[in-house]
Amino acid sequence: MENLSVQAVLTFLLALLLTGLALPKLVRIAGRVGLVDLPCRRKIHTTPKPLIGGVAILTGVLFSSLVFIPFTNLRGYFLGLAILLIVGFLDDFRELNHRLKFVAQFLAVGTIIFWSGARLETFGEILPGLQVHLGYLAMPITFLAGIGVINALNMADGLDGLAGGLALAAFASFSYLAHLNGQPNLMLLSLAFCGALIVFLRYNWHPASLFMGDAGSLTLGFSLVFLGIVLSQSGRGLVPPVTVLLIMAVPVTDTLTVMTKRMTRQKSPFHADKTHFHHLLLRFGFTKRHSAYTIITISLFLSIIGLAGAVLRIPHYYMMVVFLAYAALYTLFVFRATAILRVKLRITNGKSHFSGGVALGLAKLMEGAERLVKIRWEGYHFSVATPMPCLLIRGNERYAGIIRSISTRGFAATTTERLPVGEVVKAGLCLLDEKKHGKAGKVNLRIPAMVSGIREKVDTIEYDFRFVKKKRSDSRELANFLCLDHNLTGNFRRPFPVRATTSEKHIITG
Repeated sequence: MENLSVQAVLTFLLALLLTGLALPKLVRIAGRVGLVDLPCRRKIHTTPKPLIGGVAILTGVLFSSLVFIPFTNLRGYFLGLAILLIVGFLDDFRELNHRLKFVAQFLAVGTIIFWSGARLETFGEILPGLQVHLGYLAMPITFLAGIGVINALNMADGLDGLAGGLALAAFASFSYLAHLNGQPNLMLLSLAFCGALIVFLRYNWHPASLFMGDAGSLTLGFSLVFLGIVLSQSGRGLVPPVTVLLIMAVPVTDTLTVMTKRMTRQKSPFHADKTHFHHLLLRFGFTKRHSAYTIITISLFLSIIGLAGAVLRIPHYYMMVVFLAYAALYTLFVFRATAILRVKLRITNGKSHFSGGVALGLAKLMEGAERLVKIRWEGYHFSVATPMPCLLIRGNERYAGIIRSISTRGFAATTTERLPVGEVVKAGLCLLDEKKHGKAGKVNLRIPAMVSGIREKVDTIEYDFRFVKKKRSDSRELANFLCLDHNLTGNFRRPFPVRATTSEKHIITG
């Protein structure tokens, strides 16, 4: 047992170290050969990004696997991994036909079925007293489920850190389940992916400096398929299939719902659009970072329910009810997103008397979730009673603005100029105190800030700015101005009334 623990730690650390060493070198190579993701209408990023993260992740995982993991019963898995790595790498260089990628996915799933013995034989006890065994349908359903999960993670790779965060949560859950199930090789493989993904997310979290590309999303999805099937179909009965379903619930449900919605609109299920979960959260006013946090948190919550069910031996059908409840709520949210957004805007504008049934309830739920996220991640904002000027400097261009609210982490300001989300500007802030006069009542600061949100008004545009590089002296000046004790941080920071220039505390709404 001690030997296995040491092996687990070394596998994790070696994958982490090798990925960290490989990433900077691969980024330079990607820049030279043109392996970058260019912005376009359906993509959120605005500058070219290297598509090398997936290759770096697989570099760390494969080398640590060679050192610590026996290849017994894993030959089919590594063969399928190689197929998808090559096809994904070629697709990152030049977009391949989707049929060719589908054939590659079909072949990869076939390798784990025939050479590694990974096959869906049962769905478990999804109803009291009803065990669902697939029999002759085992092979076609394994192909269908495998290809579906691979594409689910691929489609989730639309926001900085999202696919990597979902994959990290799933691999961490699978590592524990493998330990519980007495499958040390699968535990070591999962831990290797965890180590590599932690380093990758250091570069891929918003604002991302690189992407994983199809070489990463396809291989990660394939690895999750393999681990999920082998863990839940091992015959030991300790890991029910519904536990794996809960761990993968967020990307799987998102893909199935979005594809269904596309087909109801008489479009191809593979038609690229902006109807995924993260796109909808952005429409509801969430920032990119908050959208990723929210989706990953939901996935972690469902994963914990699945793990608790496996450990406590909760009946499978109870966990299936949880999955179906989440799937139903999410499907309702996707199909009624426009109505919910309309009601949310009415609530935000103070017209909460509008009666919209289910849409009203979901809109209030989204409003509360958004406020909760902003309280946790944005800190307290104070609205400004007396207008205070600011200067936004971008290169040689200077834009005048008016500060509407401010906190120790950022501020909101209106201007007539257009700035893209993610743009970093130098913000010149002139903070005024009406109770003091002259220089004693004025605080001038110049702090780099990034555009994190946009709201268009009738004749102006209101932006949310997050401070990105703040000097300690600036933090002290700003904290003193807001009458905050700057020695307190995080959740212990307590807001006080601001001197005459601010009114009641409020949270900037999206």
